[in-house]
Amino acid sequence: MNRIAILIQALALLAAAGFHARALDVIALEAGGELRGEIINRTDAAVRFDLLPGEISLSTDNIREIRKEENPQWYLKRIRGRHPATAATILDSALRAGCSNKAIQDKYVELCVSAARGLHADGSPARAAELLRRALVIRPADPHATALLKKAEAGERRALAELRVLRSELTSRPDNDYARFMLGEIYRKLGRDKDAFAQYKKIVDGRVPFDGGIDKIDELRSFIRANLRIEDAAPVEDAAPAQLGAMQKAELPGLEIYFHDARLGRRLVDELPAIRERLAAQLGCEAAGPFVIRVLRNRDEFVAATGNRFGGGHSSGKCVWTYHGAPGILANIVPHELAHVMLAKAAGSMPRWLDEGLAVRQEAAAGAYWQILRDGGRMPLRQLLAADFRADTKGENDRLYASAYSLVDMLIQNGGMERIRRLITALKTLSAEKAFADVYEMQSLRELEGKWAAHLEE
Repeated sequence: MNRIAILIQALALLAAAGFHARALDVIALEAGGELRGEIINRTDAAVRFDLLPGEISLSTDNIREIRKEENPQWYLKRIRGRHPATAATILDSALRAGCSNKAIQDKYVELCVSAARGLHADGSPARAAELLRRALVIRPADPHATALLKKAEAGERRALAELRVLRSELTSRPDNDYARFMLGEIYRKLGRDKDAFAQYKKIVDGRVPFDGGIDKIDELRSFIRANLRIEDAAPVEDAAPAQLGAMQKAELPGLEIYFHDARLGRRLVDELPAIRERLAAQLGCEAAGPFVIRVLRNRDEFVAATGNRFGGGHSSGKCVWTYHGAPGILANIVPHELAHVMLAKAAGSMPRWLDEGLAVRQEAAAGAYWQILRDGGRMPLRQLLAADFRADTKGENDRLYASAYSLVDMLIQNGGMERIRRLITALKTLSAEKAFADVYEMQSLRELEGKWAAHLEE
């Protein structure tokens, strides 16, 4: 029996067991308000909580009460206005927890079919088939899911056959650029974005010949940006050399640059002036320094110097730190951290969510954070506004930055940097609710959260 058949059989047995709906976990906060979802892990010091979607970690000091609540309808309210695939994921959590509410089961099947129809039309038969198999565990005789699954599985079989042919072609003719491009397309059909990413990156980086035209290259770059994960390995050009010499120093007007590898040092000298000018134009800041860039020998030195366990960059005062081998030093890390330094010099203190959101917007790979948001990682607005950005895990850290980036991105699309500067000033003397009312004419934080949620669904 193949892996998919075993999975379907196991889920069918669970469904046949007739589990009753599990109660929601409700956390009442000391600061007011309540969170609903599911507790993943609980210790004396902290609670790991799934907001469906999006996990958070809460200190027990911030929790007034934890209770159970029998409320299957909460799930249905939770999915209103969401993309069918995201909504299906939320209801999938309820069903896996043993929820047998008929309204939830019916809605889940409807969402799976809707999302699968879109995936199949977009050339992703494997992902469509996966959703439809889940739906048929709940409603084995559903005619819409059954009919669409036959089409999706036929598309899967065709893609697997094409995959074998292309692999054989590339074994005998490794310079066949069309076959390499089509291999990436087949991987996408099979839902193997990581493999597609690897094939496309070879083309975009110029490591294999390709004559598909500049339009196609731009399309591949867009796909790579959209599917780039924050934790991806360092790009080849930023990889740490096997041997690093003593620290060297280079000086430019308003810039001091410290580094161990001459190759990276030359790139910093060549590209930093343009990065600084771009940031000044984007943020409305003065480009003049002094600014200091320090590239430490390795990650251990970096963590010891900065305490940053998750990222590849750190800033304080006029100085930016990173390390040799950090991923995307010039594309992402330096623009992000230098933005912090320039913003602090121009505007003084500001809330962390606003500071980080503005900095993330300067990264070339900022689109990577949209993947986190598409996977359900947005934080509740009030939690984001109060966050100190001290995360316990890499996933929590990424959700913080993704949420800050998307909120700031929405605000800039609705008023540009001029309103952002007004907001920075307003937040120095007003509460968040009053500041948003004054600058963006929002009547409440609830209205702002609604606009934010709608922005993410566009």
